[in-house]
Amino acid sequence: GFTHVRIPIGYWLLENASEAVADGFVPGGEGFLRRALGWLKARGMKAVLDLHAMPGSQAAHESFTGKRSPVAGFFLNPEDYDRGQRAVVSLCELVLRLENSSNTSDTVIGVEPLNEPAHAFWDTERGIRNFYEMMVPKIREFLPADRYMILLSFMESPHVRTAAWFSSARERDPDNFAGVVYDKHLYHTFGDNKAPWSPDMDMCKTCCRDSHILEPMWSADIPIIIGEYGLSTGFGGWDQPGFPASFAENQLSMWDSTPGMVGSFAWNFRILLDPQDPMMFKEWSWFDLIVSDHLAPDGGLSPRLGGSCTAMTESDARECPHFDMHVSWAAAMRVEVVVQCCAAGSRSDDFGFSWL
Repeated sequence: GFTHVRIPIGYWLLENASEAVADGFVPGGEGFLRRALGWLKARGMKAVLDLHAMPGSQAAHESFTGKRSPVAGFFLNPEDYDRGQRAVVSLCELVLRLENSSNTSDTVIGVEPLNEPAHAFWDTERGIRNFYEMMVPKIREFLPADRYMILLSFMESPHVRTAAWFSSARERDPDNFAGVVYDKHLYHTFGDNKAPWSPDMDMCKTCCRDSHILEPMWSADIPIIIGEYGLSTGFGGWDQPGFPASFAENQLSMWDSTPGMVGSFAWNFRILLDPQDPMMFKEWSWFDLIVSDHLAPDGGLSPRLGGSCTAMTESDARECPHFDMHVSWAAAMRVEVVVQCCAAGSRSDDFGFSWL
């Protein structure tokens, strides 16, 4: 079943009430966070605290940054960039306070200092690379590597340059970068899946595309985590019998057989409802899929997941379209095929925990 939860929080939770109100946010979120962590502790579960939204927005036109902004002001405004650094320090201080409380101790096992930053700012003066190179050592001043993991989020595609930097950083600074994990978010929607794909086409991308997307990381021998994935497909037939279960099983078995994979977090509960399709929210909610019998009671997190794409064992990998990083899947997937591929690898679980 589920063992870990990645909890997204906004920077305003880490600032004083007047600052939160000045930015248009409601203060008081820490109390709700403490309550959620108490629930997790009572069930023996763990949490990663993800600094999901940054001052000024770390990506343009994205509501997950707290406010949709036409520009990524976090990287453009020196005050926002500095304020974000202070938010990371405040996050570390919050983790230590949570550890000192009997209601929430031994529950938080990691932090993520920045979520889905716009990759155009990778190497700018106030950019992602500089931010990570400053903040990882700073986090380690508070949260030691033998107790806390650090997730670093990247939005490069393909992930060649950032994977090379990550590998180099581990070599240059092994003490601070111990326990640091490359966070890849991997969905089958948001662009290449807007057409009415069939289930077999989604399996194709799980089994033959996703391994290529992850290759720059596992080939560099760096620890990987799927910080977000989901069962959303973008097509209206997601609820046909058997599809969510096989879709989940193929993704989970792919993660499980990828070298260096630490674990995975499903993005659960999409709160925005589509008025044109008000039931579509169910494919974003594992709990709703379990209640409606689309998934098994354990959520599909079966211990038997040991191979790659286990739900497609009768398919022929040779029927899969050739994949390269620059192909248009909308064009390539016009062929009607049943697909399964990808060589299984051995799992490397550096942190010793089960599915995240």
